[in-house]
Amino acid sequence: MKNKFFILLLIALVACFQTACVKQVIEASISEIASPTNQDLNDILFTSDSVGYICGGTKFSKGIVLKTTDAGTSWILDTLTAPKALYSIVSDHNKLFTTGNEGYFYSSDNAAQSWTQPGFPYWQRFNQITFNDAGECFIAVGDGFDRGEILFSNNDGAGWLRIDTFNRTIKTIVFHHGVGFAGAYGIIYKTTDNGRTWLPTYTSGDLFSKIAFTSDQIGYAIGYFGVILKTTDGGNTWKKILNENFSFNEKSNFRDAVFLNDETAYVVGDKGYVIQTNDGGKKWNRIEKFTDSDIYAIEKVGNKLILVGAEGKIFTLDL
Repeated sequence: MKNKFFILLLIALVACFQTACVKQVIEASISEIASPTNQDLNDILFTSDSVGYICGGTKFSKGIVLKTTDAGTSWILDTLTAPKALYSIVSDHNKLFTTGNEGYFYSSDNAAQSWTQPGFPYWQRFNQITFNDAGECFIAVGDGFDRGEILFSNNDGAGWLRIDTFNRTIKTIVFHHGVGFAGAYGIIYKTTDNGRTWLPTYTSGDLFSKIAFTSDQIGYAIGYFGVILKTTDGGNTWKKILNENFSFNEKSNFRDAVFLNDETAYVVGDKGYVIQTNDGGKKWNRIEKFTDSDIYAIEKVGNKLILVGAEGKIFTLDL
């Protein structure tokens, strides 16, 4: 009996050292902001200290964009209404781009006063749109787990080419100084030629839906099922720094993250789940629960974070 106890204790200690443990629940100053919609809110973008956008909607029936001009204190519905949900919104060269379900894609060159829809739908789910350092556009494509694509455009979406197809969905793409990474189900792909070819890296264990670099060498990958990876060599190797299913007492799917610097990050997920680190992922603290709603996206503006999610919920967290 004693031997069994010590074996179980040793396994727990080893797992805790291999991946970070949550040490405490901490309080934060969080307020709910009045929302002009009860549609799900999927992504958030700020183009200045005061102007920001949120996209969202219902998967098969409606897509919306919200806008703020007072740093997120208040939001209004934008003029764009799409027939399907919108999942990603970005800005490049003073133009806005938003993409969504069944390949719907819109752009605006006048701060969302009007939108155009170049050449789609594509009949696939567009999970995220991003740009490489050369200003070329890429879209992560796929729904479910077992099939994905990466699309490419060099004319702001007026025309598209399929770069590659994969046997797993592509959830996110990020470029950092000429090197790119694509998060997929069970793997992270890497490109060193501005997105023309993508090769698998030695990663596994989750559906990687968020990848971000805070410096040339340090980057993080967030897994939907609770795994967090970190690289300290520019993405050549990745190390697991959190295994949520082991480290936490309750399960939550992770949706998004914001990285304030190399050491400080916030990760959000379902049922109001928010965790935070100040030491590069060695230790994670949980923010005291403030809602039961799923949180889908998080972004920093000024000295606060803005969190958005299911049924139009918008929250601010003071830093």
